[in-house]
Amino acid sequence: MRMRLWSALVVASMATGCANYHAVSDFAGETSGMTAVVKSEFVELDTLCVEQVQTVIVVNNLGTDRALDQCDRYRRSQARFAAVTVDVLDQYAGALTGLANDKTFDLSPDIKAVGTKARAFKETSFSPPISDAEVTAVTRIADLLVTVLAAEKREEAVKQMLAAAPDLEVMGRSLKTFFVGSPTLPNIKPAYANFIDLITASTTSTLASLDSKPMRTAEPIRTAELARDLRARQRLLDQRAPSAPDSVPIKIAADIDAWLAALDRFKVDGMKVDAREIADRLQTLREATSAAKDAVAGH
Repeated sequence: MRMRLWSALVVASMATGCANYHAVSDFAGETSGMTAVVKSEFVELDTLCVEQVQTVIVVNNLGTDRALDQCDRYRRSQARFAAVTVDVLDQYAGALTGLANDKTFDLSPDIKAVGTKARAFKETSFSPPISDAEVTAVTRIADLLVTVLAAEKREEAVKQMLAAAPDLEVMGRSLKTFFVGSPTLPNIKPAYANFIDLITASTTSTLASLDSKPMRTAEPIRTAELARDLRARQRLLDQRAPSAPDSVPIKIAADIDAWLAALDRFKVDGMKVDAREIADRLQTLREATSAAKDAVAGH
């Protein structure tokens, strides 16, 4: 079936004399799939943090919800640059899809401010450090998207998008570092692990309080309900422990690796008529994205 499909594409492209945008469209779609998984995990992290802090507020009978600020502070300090990176990658995929299908595409209104944001995160980040190369790559891709939005020649715009592969690679590796750390900085714990450890420590402490005799005696029903919810949350956190071989961060890192491998082929053969090797790498990426998606969903 695959051979027949690619043969048809070859014939169609030769007949029309046009550049082949099939691989471009497919790469864009699989890029969107990868970024969607990463974004969904960012949402899950926020949810785990907020729900745990809300439990702490209830258990300790706090009269204010200011404790929730710690989730936002931690996200701003460690996860915000990764979030900007994946947003720009997602917009790159959207622009590439538009170009491949010869349709207009929309960019985020604040895309022009990405460079300023990235530099600000570099100045305020403390672990892991954000390099100049990472800031430069994000800024250049954001600028490129503004340029191709106004481009008049579709094929030239797509070629510009393919030529940006070195910056995309830097962004992909940066995003992977958020989840599993960098091999060049082995002593720095991944930002993702820091976030999970923070929530896990709070969950363990709160469970110990709920399991204490005074709590179980004072409000046995409510205490049992809260403990049950906490144990369910603990299972989700266990699935995100970096040391587990099939953990969520490991699956997401594998998904990003598969995307990087597809990018490596895409930058060379993205507009060629016979792009079977790209198809194979995109299939591998598709499978890795599916596995990462299942992991995030707890399947």
